Order: sequence, then C-alpha cells, then structure tokens
Amino acid sequence: MRPLVASYQAYGQRHAQAPGKRLLTLLVRMYQDAGPGDDRNRILGWICGAVNQVPASRDLQDVLVDFLVKLYEPPSRGQKADPGAAADLQRVFRLSGRRIAETLPFILGRDYRLELTGYCLQFGVKAPGLVPDLDTLIQQLSAAEDSDRQDAVRLLAHLGPAALPAEPAVLKRLRRSAGEDPWGDHSPALRRGLLGLLGSMRSANPEAHRLLIRALDEQDSWLADEAVRSLVQIGEPAARALEAEFPRLDAPYKQLRVLKVFQQRGPAAAAHLPWMKTVQATATSPLVKAAAEDVIAAMQDGA
Repeated sequence: MRPLVASYQAYGQRHAQAPGKRLLTLLVRMYQDAGPGDDRNRILGWICGAVNQVPASRDLQDVLVDFLVKLYEPPSRGQKADPGAAADLQRVFRLSGRRIAETLPFILGRDYRLELTGYCLQFGVKAPGLVPDLDTLIQQLSAAEDSDRQDAVRLLAHLGPAALPAEPAVLKRLRRSAGEDPWGDHSPALRRGLLGLLGSMRSANPEAHRLLIRALDEQDSWLADEAVRSLVQIGEPAARALEAEFPRLDAPYKQLRVLKVFQQRGPAAAAHLPWMKTVQATATSPLVKAAAEDVIAAMQDGA
C-alpha cells in the first residue's frame, strides 16, 4: 500500500483536476485496503477533495453510498469493528458534506437517502431544500402520512439532545400512538420510533419517563425493548420512577424489564444498589431473584 500511496501523491494529483467515478472508485478501494494510520488519513483527504470536484450525479452516488454505508453500518457478525470509522465518517461530512447533500436526490434507495440525510443533520451540514432543519422536522411529526412522521422521527434521532425542542410534539404524538387519545393513530412502528427518540434526546421530562415505563408493560417485546434502551440512555433522571413502579408490576416478565434497565446501566446505577439488594432478598419469583443478583454484580463491576 505504501508504494501505491507514494505514487498517487507524486503523480496522481495531475489527474485529479477533473476526477470522475473511476478515480473515486480507485481511491475508495485504496482507503478500504489501507490499515489505520497516516496513509489512510491521507487517502481519505484525497477522496474528499475528489468528491468536491465531481458534480452531483448518479455516478457520484454510486461511489458515495457504497463508501459511506461501510463507515456507518455496524460490522457483520464475526467481523471486527473499525475503531476509526466514526471519526472518518465525521471527517467526510465536515469536508464534503455540502456535495453529499447535493447528491441526495440522486440516491435511489430510500433507506440510504434517509440515513445520509440524517448524518448531514448530525454533522451540521446546511443545505436548504435538501436537508430539513429542526423546525421542518417538528412540523413533519404532524404530517398526514404515517411514513412522513416515521421519517421525521428517524431524522430527529440523528440530532440526539439537540432535538429536545421537538419533545412537546413527540410526547403529543406518543400519547396518540399509545392510545391515550381516542382520535390518535396506533402505528407500532411509529410508536417504537418515538420511544427511541425520547432516549436519544435524553429527555428529563417526567411524562416521557411515564410513557416509557408504561411501554414496559407491552406484551410486544419489540416495543418494550426500545423503551428499555431509552431508559438506559436517559439514566438517572428516570431511575427513581422505575423504582417506584416496580412494586406495582403484576408479572415477573415486566419486573425483569425494569431490572434489565439497571443491569445495562451497570456501575452508573450503583446508587441503587441498596434497593436492588432488597429486591433480590424479597423477590418471590426465582427468575426475578436471579436477575436481581445479576444486576447487583453488574452494579459492582469494577468497584
């Protein structure tokens, strides 16, 4: 790889004045074959420089989608995660975000287009008409079509805590999708996305915590597991509400979901160790007793 990098550095620049799909494909292949280090960093800079010189087109999206998906998708089972992928993805959007945004209309796959739009939002790419702003996404939560509402939720999740201004609209929509509003819709996919969004925005709102805890009662583990993930992300602000709810849960499987939140938080939930020991000592269900023991071990890990 080193001779190839040296050769391109010495001679390739003269051919990069009008780069196209063929050159970009070659640079991406060089990047993917290079190990972490200076060579790969240098190649990434060349890729961004070439991307910025290629007009937004179907050819550009062919290369960009394949390249960027490999940076943001989790590795397949058995493959090692690339520790530098997240930083490289951020660098690409910092250097070439505008051209990526201009290429969005050419992307055929809806999921890919949404995901790359989300990363434009996440990394602060401003492209009116191509990348929606926060106010537009908040309005889209009230769209007539369920698919439009789900798209808004998916994009807002990329903003993390910066999406907090959307919280009132998210809670309103979640009340409706949870059945608290008789005129509301009941789309499970939308509700799951809304539950996840409360976690990504790190909501400190007690009503958000109540709705998440209510979702732990769901027989559908698809929804309940999303509520667990969000409660783990929110952490301590929701912990006391979980403690208070625990005695009122009437089935072991519901109690196990509460315990799962504390187990996944691990040492960060150590302040609740005395309560967890009480749960372990008083549990009548063998499953709950065993789970509480595992939670105690997780809380004490590294202590």
